[in-house]
Amino acid sequence: MRRVFAALGPATFLVTVLVPAPQAFAGAAWPVFGLAVWMAIWWATEAIPLAATALLPLAIVPLTGLPSPAQVLTEYANPTIFLILGGFLLGLAMERWHLHARIAYSIIAAVGSEPRRLVLGVMIATAFVSLWVSNTSTTLMMLPVASSIVALLTATLWISRPWLTALPGLHGLTDTVIAIVAGLTLFLLPAGGEAAGASLLDSEALRRVPWDVLILFGGGLVLAAAIQASTLSATFGMGLRGIAHWPALALTLTVVLLLVLWTEFNSNVATAATFMPVLAAMADGHPGTILVLIAPAAMAASAGFMLPVGTPPNAIVFGTGRISMRQMLRTGLLVDLAAVVVITVVARLVL
Repeated sequence: MRRVFAALGPATFLVTVLVPAPQAFAGAAWPVFGLAVWMAIWWATEAIPLAATALLPLAIVPLTGLPSPAQVLTEYANPTIFLILGGFLLGLAMERWHLHARIAYSIIAAVGSEPRRLVLGVMIATAFVSLWVSNTSTTLMMLPVASSIVALLTATLWISRPWLTALPGLHGLTDTVIAIVAGLTLFLLPAGGEAAGASLLDSEALRRVPWDVLILFGGGLVLAAAIQASTLSATFGMGLRGIAHWPALALTLTVVLLLVLWTEFNSNVATAATFMPVLAAMADGHPGTILVLIAPAAMAASAGFMLPVGTPPNAIVFGTGRISMRQMLRTGLLVDLAAVVVITVVARLVL
């Protein structure tokens, strides 16, 4: 079966090369759509290693006719990838020196050892931290806690960054800078104690970094950039105008479902930037109608839990190696569907 899916992926792309593009697909949108389907098939079926699939844009994007393919491919070096790399290094250091055990005991002492209470405790802490820090930084902070690993100093810097950037010389300070500086510092700091003379991290740590996950997420960012540059997002966004006359419940449900699925392959910000103007236009300028469409769409754009490339937190969790692609797809699909139902119901009851 794997061979069938391995052949099906490039076959779908070949269709977009040989078959004339539909009228709505202008420019490179049609072949980029074929590339997106190809990568989705290979990611979902693991026809080849996930990171290998993520390298497809290097070979295919220059052939799609995008006006600036080199600029799209620079997403392989997106700062978010280095933010995740810094988080991986911090996690490796804390795990190596068994700080995780002490944190685990603290969590158990606070909320108890019953699994549901532990999950609830971590969720509450994560939600609180996310009020002040970006989703990606929150995951890098809390995943170590959930795995019994934490880096207190880095977490403090992430939380206080908005105030630190006001200081002279620190206006360019970002979460990525903090993560990389923290990761590099671990190679310099001595471990002390019985391991005197050793550093907190050594060259062996670099071999344990899940580089394949970083490549995987980079491939997702490149695909998202290609979708934006090819106007494929705009094509689907404009297609929503055709359902503007639908009943409110059906319209909301369709919009939420589309955005939840779309953000699996596109960043949350890009998804919102693409669809929000179209949804606002569909509301014909009525403030009440605009809110009914925009609010659930904004929540839906923050979903997408099926693929590691959906959001940086997805990639970070997948990078632990404790979740298989099949598990993420199955569980993520259930969470996506639950998100669609909850967002739609809340939107209809509250707005």
